[in-house]
Amino acid sequence: MIPYAKDRFSKENENKFTLPVSDYQNNWEYYYIQYSKVLDFLLGIANEKHYQINCQHRSFMFIFRHTVELMLKYVANEKGMEPRNTHNLRELANEIDADFSTLISTLPNLFPEDDGAMFKYDASKDGSPYFGVHHILYAYSDCQAFAQFTKSNEGRFSLYPISYDVDINDKILKHELSFHTNECRGLGGIRSHYDFTIDMLVKGVLNGYLPVNDIYLPLFFLLRHGIELALKSNLQDLGNKIPNKKRKKVGEIHSIEQLYNILFNYINPAIEKIPQDTPFMVETGSLILDFAKLKKCVHNLDVQSKAFRFPNMANPLVLKKYSLIEVLKLYYATDAFLTNAVNVLLFAGYLEVGDDKLADFYY
Repeated sequence: MIPYAKDRFSKENENKFTLPVSDYQNNWEYYYIQYSKVLDFLLGIANEKHYQINCQHRSFMFIFRHTVELMLKYVANEKGMEPRNTHNLRELANEIDADFSTLISTLPNLFPEDDGAMFKYDASKDGSPYFGVHHILYAYSDCQAFAQFTKSNEGRFSLYPISYDVDINDKILKHELSFHTNECRGLGGIRSHYDFTIDMLVKGVLNGYLPVNDIYLPLFFLLRHGIELALKSNLQDLGNKIPNKKRKKVGEIHSIEQLYNILFNYINPAIEKIPQDTPFMVETGSLILDFAKLKKCVHNLDVQSKAFRFPNMANPLVLKKYSLIEVLKLYYATDAFLTNAVNVLLFAGYLEVGDDKLADFYY
């Protein structure tokens, strides 16, 4: 959850998040460079060695893996090949050049033969956790290999050179980029990682380290995915109040609109029980209205969680200059509600959850 500071998006600061929409390019290079710049910024944070990447390692690893995927698809496109519709990094690399295949062999912590979902969710479709209790991602070697590859092949393949080096002889930096996955449990925990990265990028823009026009696509995705995780986490908190078949279906849904409708089908009756003239209802009603606006804004921009990650020639992303600041202000304002909706309504006595969840809440 992000602490809300009302002055963060003051009139003066709003201008820093205004999008020059005419600069948007619906191509692989544009998306690849935006994600590369976010990865480069985060590696710069890692090099400060203040232990700031561990607490956002799921979102960091997503950004890292997606940057590699976009690079491979960008290079394939530059070579006149149609990028394959796959997230398998090894398959993508093998179609381009032997040097890329060698690179992928040095990135084992990105799970190159998988689809990358382990950095966005907690479990696979069959409910199996992606990581065991004692799993550690030793990402420092992957980061070093990728940074060196982009610099040494910048001219040959027109790659974006990652500017920050990763010294694997630096014990503190190695610790910074070694991730104990058990420290991040459940969808709510993963969402906290995405929130941390969102806030770090926002501060980067506010402090003049990141021009918003360089990183708005990854920032939009992090925001969108944060909403999806919050909705799914609240639905998980309802437990077996939701039939098992429907719970399995929820895990496969990426539409914010659909998830919103499922969740509010359960919590609207609880909200209707709150006395209308109480401060609790006034605040809850205001947050619900703001969240409905947020849901509509993001859903209209990106229906199925693809528009902020990949170019689409058939349905290009349509942005307005104030699209990002509108989403940011609503996200920050409703973040506490998004995080705790089910919990607050339960403890206030207005909502019932499944009996499988009662022990989690009370013991």
